[in-house]
Amino acid sequence: MINVAIDYTWTAAFTAVFAIVFGVYWFSRSKKQYNLPPGPKGWPFVGMLYNLGDTPHIQFMEMAKKFGNVFSMKVGTQRVIVLNGYKAVTEALVDNNSIFSERPDAWTLKRVKDGDGIVSRNADHVWKERRTFIGTQLRDFTKRSLEATIHEEAEMLCEALGATNCKPVDCSHLLRYAIINVISIFLFGERWEYSDTAFKKILEENDVFINANLWWEMD
Repeated sequence: MINVAIDYTWTAAFTAVFAIVFGVYWFSRSKKQYNLPPGPKGWPFVGMLYNLGDTPHIQFMEMAKKFGNVFSMKVGTQRVIVLNGYKAVTEALVDNNSIFSERPDAWTLKRVKDGDGIVSRNADHVWKERRTFIGTQLRDFTKRSLEATIHEEAEMLCEALGATNCKPVDCSHLLRYAIINVISIFLFGERWEYSDTAFKKILEENDVFINANLWWEMD
């Protein structure tokens, strides 16, 4: 019994020392982030991930009241900079777009396209050439047909909203369907019915893909 008690004592002492050392290390490491805006500390390993909940945009607005419209935080182990408000976003992504044009190192995008393409590629000379070419080729086409396509899809969206009989409804899914349908018509010449099970399945699989990428990047 005495040996067992001693073993437990040493185990508890070792655990306490490890926790203290790790806490000091994590705190000192977080303090060495130079030239970063202030922000919440978060928890080890998970950062502020569990503080965001299902409405991260609302949590960001609350954090902005305390830390300002530009603040830093950790989501998982990744350090991110959050921009709140039109002025902050415009200054970063429009006035200084050459500085903030890099893409995240997304593992899933590399698996699909080896990090190539338009969306996932960094803004190098190849990306600029492709973007210029696509913009030039599609400019006249979009002027003629895109406006009419959006107008027709807007009518479909209004019909779907009207079918709710003025009852409270979360219209985020309907808005998403409408936006994707405009892109689908533009690329493939066809649209999906909002009630189409195959359409919903594709979107669900896409959500799984995106969420898997987010969790992978946070590790």
